[in-house]
Amino acid sequence: MNENSRAPRAPVWSLESMPVQAPAQEGWIDVGGARLWYWDTGGTGQPVVFMHAGS
Repeated sequence: MNENSRAPRAPVWSLESMPVQAPAQEGWIDVGGARLWYWDTGGTGQPVVFMHAGS
């Protein structure tokens, strides 16, 4: 059998719909003399804070 006579292979992935985004709240908070913007998707776990290295 040569390479051109092979049957096409089925894809190894399948299409899935995107999950619904968690409802989010955003706003400003005054902390230590600075005003910070936040975005909160809620949940019961520990908060995670991302900061730029130049901060």
